[in-house]
Amino acid sequence: MYKLLIISTKYNSISGCAPVEELQMQIDYLQKFNLNIQLLLDPTQYELEKILLKNDFSSAYTTTMFSYHKETNYILPYDYNIIQILEYYKVNVIGSDMFSQLFVNDKYLCGHKSGIAPQSWLITRNNPFVDSGMNIPFPVILKPNNLSGSCGVDQNSIVHNMSEFYTHIDFLFARFPQINEIIAEKFITKATEYTISVLGNGNNKVFSITKLIYPDTENHVYSECEKNLPIEKRSLTYSLEENQNICMQLKYHANRLFDFFHLHDFARFDILFDNRCYLIDCNALPVQGNSFSWEWQKTYGLKKSQILALLLCEFHYRKVASGKPDNLPEVLIKELPVSLTSVLSGQLPTDGVPESTIPSSHCPKVALYTMVDRISAESEILVLLRALVISLKPQLILETGTYRGSTASAMLQGIEYNQYGEIITLEADRELAKNAQREIDSSHIKIIHINSLDYIPEKPIDLLYLDSSRPTRIKEFWHFKEYLSSNAIIIWHDSAPEHACVYKDINDLYNKGIIDRILFNTPRGITISKLRS
Repeated sequence: MYKLLIISTKYNSISGCAPVEELQMQIDYLQKFNLNIQLLLDPTQYELEKILLKNDFSSAYTTTMFSYHKETNYILPYDYNIIQILEYYKVNVIGSDMFSQLFVNDKYLCGHKSGIAPQSWLITRNNPFVDSGMNIPFPVILKPNNLSGSCGVDQNSIVHNMSEFYTHIDFLFARFPQINEIIAEKFITKATEYTISVLGNGNNKVFSITKLIYPDTENHVYSECEKNLPIEKRSLTYSLEENQNICMQLKYHANRLFDFFHLHDFARFDILFDNRCYLIDCNALPVQGNSFSWEWQKTYGLKKSQILALLLCEFHYRKVASGKPDNLPEVLIKELPVSLTSVLSGQLPTDGVPESTIPSSHCPKVALYTMVDRISAESEILVLLRALVISLKPQLILETGTYRGSTASAMLQGIEYNQYGEIITLEADRELAKNAQREIDSSHIKIIHINSLDYIPEKPIDLLYLDSSRPTRIKEFWHFKEYLSSNAIIIWHDSAPEHACVYKDINDLYNKGIIDRILFNTPRGITISKLRS
């Protein structure tokens, strides 16, 4: 069963998080698919660590990076960082890592590095003085540098002279004693505001571009107070942008910044457009509501209650592509708009670690490779296997040596893309087979605990993938040879010269005229072979 940990806060007025009622609506939708979900509201560090010690979660989703003080509603950035604790306990966190979150949480630094932010100045509590000789181009907008959810932002945040400037700075520091920095930003009048949501990784991303329409198009800001109103009582409305040139520019910048800031899975960029783009905020933990998903709702029929399910689906494809399958129910994915999931399903590995094989004459470029772990296949081999399955359309794939299911999951992605075929994967170790069965949920795959040499296929094998113990693979070849279809291919992993027994066995078969083969110069070696006519 898929086990999901969700962490949020009931202090949405200060945190910028969605009300718990909206989050609960999305949780209720997920529970229709029998997910085991545990919701924690404002846990102390002790409470969180206690939960993590007692449970093995498939993934964790948090709506906030920091904890909140229960008496004062104040954020406590020096109490503990929720994402940091989750990473300490090696929990799979949906979204960006701690360092990326901390970076984009700094509005001034994020804007400066983006290259497209309005002109801005940073005012610190210890040195709030701004040189009177500076030519500040009023109006400017003042806002806390590290708070989200438009905290501290309203119409009074727009100041027009130095007197208003200093008065509002004093007000913000008095209201938020926990903050030390305020950003002063050139206020762009008569600009149109957009939110551009990004979901996915690498080249497999989908975008939702939402135009915000205010009654006062010249001086309106999306205030903290307004964000806390029910949507039907807010003065702004959402719309889709019909100008494709504007959409292209917005999407370009959102995609570029997502990659440049090393974000993962999802984020939202708030951009003003006035003949050019101005970044005013980057949110790595955006509220999963209408502003995040408006275009997907209106264009593809996504329901608001499905947004968290869509995040889980995206995260599922990222983990599978990286050789770390999870058991998100197949039926949940099928309920989501296929126009979105079909793009997300094509992701390439992003979570690999450096390949551990020593460089050799066979493969001197080992440093360019990543791996799932020391036993599972290289991450790049997962991409190759998925592409082979998509290209060859096998009806039956037989794998020996399931281990943690990384290669089986990669080939399963190809099967699901084809909407044709099935995988049978054999594992002699009972615990490994049991764990793989728990982590992979699909009607297209069977994980069988059995000695591979005892298994008899019920139909011809179109693709035979040999990845069990190395001395056993030649025996498996002879055992399954009579069950191979006329155009079957046999793939041997760990077939580099350094793996002497597999390398020698393949060459013996070739020299005797039994197979044709080609060895690819990957770190551990992979050979694709076929029976000679």
